[in-house]
Amino acid sequence: MNNLTTQKAPYDFGRSIFMPFQSGDGSAGFVFKLAIFYAVMMTVLIFLFGKLMMGSFVEFMQVAAALEAEPSNDDEMEAVMRMFGMMGKMFLPIMLIVVGGWVIWAMVEAALFRRILREDEDGASASLFPWRLGMDEVRVMFCRLIVGLVGFAIVSLLYFVLIVVIIGTVAGGSQSGALGAIIGLLGFLGVVAAFALFAFITIRLVPASALSIAEDRFALGEVWPVTKGRFWPILGSYAVIGLAGLIVSQVLQTILMMAFMGSFMSMIPDLEKMGGMQPDESIAQIIDMITQPSMLAGMAVAMVLYYVFEALWYMHFAGVSAHAVNLYQTDQSENSFEVFD
Repeated sequence: MNNLTTQKAPYDFGRSIFMPFQSGDGSAGFVFKLAIFYAVMMTVLIFLFGKLMMGSFVEFMQVAAALEAEPSNDDEMEAVMRMFGMMGKMFLPIMLIVVGGWVIWAMVEAALFRRILREDEDGASASLFPWRLGMDEVRVMFCRLIVGLVGFAIVSLLYFVLIVVIIGTVAGGSQSGALGAIIGLLGFLGVVAAFALFAFITIRLVPASALSIAEDRFALGEVWPVTKGRFWPILGSYAVIGLAGLIVSQVLQTILMMAFMGSFMSMIPDLEKMGGMQPDESIAQIIDMITQPSMLAGMAVAMVLYYVFEALWYMHFAGVSAHAVNLYQTDQSENSFEVFD
């Protein structure tokens, strides 16, 4: 008689949270190298395309100020159309920053997964530049896109349920207090169900990029079993990382904001002199003030510091996926033999 053993490796909660720093010798240096790369590239990206957006923003504000100061029925429609056109010009750099950030993070995440899940087969993580832009990165980007679209669809469903609840509660409450209460309760349960569905589906799909790197092929269709039997500890790991990251993020943003306000206070005398200026002149003057080399250098340092933290935070999330895939591979290897009685 043949029996196939089915055992699961124990889930190591601490290892899952700190997985990026447990990928072998030099893992801490490798992680910080990835974080610095991400921070510098994102800062350059924002400064590069932010400059394009700034020109359109100044023009937009000048047209808006002129329209408010001297409204004209004949030119109002033309000015509004110009403002919409400039909004489109501002939207394009934002999209370029978003897409560029998507690509940069795929490079970082793929490098991290290669080190953890392929055991650095080609020794790339030891090189000065462990980043690539090849099929691994394309797989990571595509998996993240699909998971993001699925999450967006569920969130849209959540908002739809909220709208239905609000409308139903108001309408039911106007007819009967009891009916309104029942509709509100059902709506609340619907919101809870939608949130639970979002958490369940996304957690089951998130390891797709890690599995694709581990298998060296697109593996989104095979990701569902990866978290089977480990959903709750994985959810707990994500919750701990998310909560800790939010706290650190708020503290860091507060410190950076206080530093920025300190620099801004030195500008108050110059701002007070703008009281008699026209709106478009004031806007141009403010732009000149915040684009001084010293101010730009300070903003660059602040961005790099925050993006280093953000990269470390995101890599801890990625480490949970890598740990889940690592356990799944261990399960597969241990259960791939038969026991004969």
